[in-house]
Amino acid sequence: GTGGSAVPAAGTTGAGGLASGAALHHIGGGLAISGTTFESNQATAGVTPVSRYYNSSAARGGAVTVERAELQVTGCIFLTNSADNSSADGGAIFASSSPSIDIVNSDFLGNSASGGTERWKDQGNARARGGALHLTNCIARIDSCFWSGNAVIGGLVNTAPYSLPAVHSYGGAIFSDGDVSIQKSSFFTNR
Repeated sequence: GTGGSAVPAAGTTGAGGLASGAALHHIGGGLAISGTTFESNQATAGVTPVSRYYNSSAARGGAVTVERAELQVTGCIFLTNSADNSSADGGAIFASSSPSIDIVNSDFLGNSASGGTERWKDQGNARARGGALHLTNCIARIDSCFWSGNAVIGGLVNTAPYSLPAVHSYGGAIFSDGDVSIQKSSFFTNR
């Protein structure tokens, strides 16, 4: 998939304004991807006002989102994909509650997760986690991969009349809260 985009239309995603998996969103079972290039895909969440102080929205998996499924990625290239505007997780891949993730001989280049603007400090709406890969409640194995130029960019906290940089930025290349094994991989200039 090259050049895909997922932008939620008003009213179609309900409260939360979720944009997820611009090229591919997979739930349950298993998914195997090999020899595929994902380039310039973008998951951009809209902003859903929940109250005067808090906007709720999320952008997950600029190229691919996998939920409750096994994932195998072999010999793929993820180039300049992004998750933007709001709570942004996984510029290239977002995976949640996946019992087995194998990523082998793949390149992750220039992917990003960019947080939006939150109206009140510590609401989590301006955070960015996993410039290339975000893993939540997953078990993953990464082997012989190249990670370069991936980035997380925290958003702003708008406490009028001032806008302050948010501090919610984690994992320029990878963010994980589960078990991850990494071998024979290279990481350069991720931020």
